[in-house]
Amino acid sequence: MKYAEIFQLRIRHNYFADGICHALRIRPATKTQAQIDGHRYLLRQFSDRIILLGECTPSGSLLLPPSRDLVFRFLLDPRSSEFFNYTQLVAPQTGRTQYSNVAAIETVAGHFRMAITTEEKPKDQAWASVEIIVDTPFSLPPQSGNIYDIEFFALSRSWNLFFTTAKADDNLRIEPPVPGLQFHKIALPELLSGQADDYPVSGLGQPGTWSSSTQSAPNPDFTIGPGNIASQGPATNASLWLSTPVSPVEGAIWRCQINLGFAPDASNQAQLYFLADQADLSAPARNAYCLQIGEAGPGNKLRLLRISNGQPLEIGASTTTWAGNIALDLEIHWKASGQWEIWAAAPGQTIVQEIAVQDQTLIPGNHFGLGTNYTQPSHANAFQLNNLEIRLPFGNPNQIAQNRAVASTLASQYPNKNQYLFASTRPVAMTERPHKGLALLNGAVTLIAHLPNPAPEDQGTRFFHI
Repeated sequence: MKYAEIFQLRIRHNYFADGICHALRIRPATKTQAQIDGHRYLLRQFSDRIILLGECTPSGSLLLPPSRDLVFRFLLDPRSSEFFNYTQLVAPQTGRTQYSNVAAIETVAGHFRMAITTEEKPKDQAWASVEIIVDTPFSLPPQSGNIYDIEFFALSRSWNLFFTTAKADDNLRIEPPVPGLQFHKIALPELLSGQADDYPVSGLGQPGTWSSSTQSAPNPDFTIGPGNIASQGPATNASLWLSTPVSPVEGAIWRCQINLGFAPDASNQAQLYFLADQADLSAPARNAYCLQIGEAGPGNKLRLLRISNGQPLEIGASTTTWAGNIALDLEIHWKASGQWEIWAAAPGQTIVQEIAVQDQTLIPGNHFGLGTNYTQPSHANAFQLNNLEIRLPFGNPNQIAQNRAVASTLASQYPNKNQYLFASTRPVAMTERPHKGLALLNGAVTLIAHLPNPAPEDQGTRFFHI
């Protein structure tokens, strides 16, 4: 059965460096869901958009096109109250609600409007509603469906930030690089001038930043290359693990592609570890959250485990069951409140939410890792993790306070660097076009390049030493 894309509804926010906003949930109103079901449409929901698909005839036209004056109504709800801390909802000059809903790309039918409602809230429990109204005969664009964007704007505040390095005269680049980080050719001047695109914290494989099992000694159990981690364990009956220090950051998002090269079962599995309290992921008393695939019976689900004092307990499982050799794109969202979201899809498919759970049992630890256990010789080098990145949020008031404390602590811990802390600084004025900061890796200094939307008393000048 063939489907065509009728339209996309995307959420954009210039607070985020890539413009993509994952801060709002989008869901159909009750009547709209009934219309979707009645037309046999498919609604794909993602963290930043929805896509509506319709069944096609053999000639490629929609089997049941939207009728004229049909109204699709979708409801928006913030995933967190932090959305209101960095969003300019009222224009300072006019007092009017400030958002843009005119960015319609490749649209040939219908028009689009957004309303931030209050009177609808008791009925729909929605903070905002979006209506897409078909007011002309509907047809599909030649290349894709109709694309509608809603854009929100960041709060207008500015800081004077002063960054220093041991080589402050060398264009404010970080030299040497912070262990465990790679900037993808982005230097601080580009970052602070607003010219750089959004970038991930990745390249976590620098020498000395990983701990590992040693079952293949004197050879390593894993090879770590640009964008790729691969197992190379002994021939049979092995349990391998690899970890690196990554301090928990509120709202962190892990992204990767996992490729097992075999069909997992109860004895042949793969794991990703988050917030582990120690580097040794085989330690009997370890505490961590673990995403595992591999179980008895036909097919495999992703299962989120809480490992407490070495004892695993399942706290969530994927909706989808996968068969055969496993290759998946993964996205893992975590918040300090204990909110976990696991998104997954086969390569080339649209990633969807598979697990959403709340668990705050463990104290977040400072290690991320991966593991595999297997019994077959062909599985020894069949585990691969590709394109691992950890995307960071933009700070909240707690993160701002933490960063300020980090800067203060560094000044006291490294008194021989004081001459650089103040004497060799260069001012950089930043506006509300923020970019993501650096991760707390291996105890190295962290900075959030822009300290977003502080309380008024928190505005001013800050000094950071890199």
